[in-house]
Amino acid sequence: MSREYRLTIGWPPTANTYYRRAGTVIYLSAKGRLFKKQVAQQLKALNLHGEGLKCRLSVTIGLYPPNRRAFDIDNRVKPVLDALQDGGLIVDDGQIDRLTVERFEKDPNKAGYCHVWLREAG
Repeated sequence: MSREYRLTIGWPPTANTYYRRAGTVIYLSAKGRLFKKQVAQQLKALNLHGEGLKCRLSVTIGLYPPNRRAFDIDNRVKPVLDALQDGGLIVDDGQIDRLTVERFEKDPNKAGYCHVWLREAG
C-alpha cells in the first residue's frame, strides 16, 4: 500500500519575492526564510520532520489565497516544494513525477493557506 500525506500550510510567498539579490549574491528573502521556518515547525508538530521520502511522488497543491487579487499559481509552487524539502519531508523536489496545482476561493479568514497532498507515484 502506498504512503500518503496530507497537510495544510500557510500561504507561500511568490517566487518573485522568494529570492533577493545583493550585487552578484542571490539569497533567500526574509519572507522565504519565515515561510520555510513555519513549514518546518508544522512538519515537526505532525511528526513528519525528517520523514525523508525517497520514492517517486505525485503532489497536489490546493491554493486558497488571502484575497481576490490576481496571481500566477506557478509562482507559489517553488516555495512550497523547497519548504517541504528543507523541512525534511521529501529528499529532493526532483523526485516529483506528477504535480497538480489548483486555485480555490479565497480564504474567508483572509490569511491564505494551501493544502498539500503527497503520495507515492504509481
